[in-house]
Amino acid sequence: MKRQEILAVKAQLNSKIVKGDYIVLGKMLGGIDSNAARMRYNREKEDAVTGMKEIVENREALIESFKSKQLVRTINGLPEGFAVLDLIVAKSGRLLVVLITNQKNHHTVYDSLEDMDAEAFLFIKDILKADKVKYLITDCSLGYLPNVLEIIKEYNVEQFYNHPFAHRAEAILQILSKKN
Repeated sequence: MKRQEILAVKAQLNSKIVKGDYIVLGKMLGGIDSNAARMRYNREKEDAVTGMKEIVENREALIESFKSKQLVRTINGLPEGFAVLDLIVAKSGRLLVVLITNQKNHHTVYDSLEDMDAEAFLFIKDILKADKVKYLITDCSLGYLPNVLEIIKEYNVEQFYNHPFAHRAEAILQILSKKN
């Protein structure tokens, strides 16, 4: 690697180096202490700079990998403050209202459309309040009910009708519809 390349790599890395990186670098360079590793890096030794580059890139990749696995392990993977409201028909023909938040999956079953129209807003109100929802994703007629719209306005929730996080709820809705 030429000196200009080394300097360019260092310029990219300097702001990304965190506590402990020089300890790891020292171990990578044959077990030298962190001060010696720092000096080698500062003197622009190729092995120290490429080693630090590997440390930074691998750390960032490891963090991203872990975060994505955490999303898979959570029930829904929604960001904080988001919720998805949906309505499905259960196998029994009853109406299943589902409100998925980043805290919990909530659902309630109504026997008729009239019951749902009359009572669903209370179910939604309790969840919006308890789960501190700031953004509600709705792709169903529930999002247009006057009582529901009043609750959304009352809690100052921003409503979205199409959002990239909405598709994560689909699998959960399918599971819930099979249960009911």
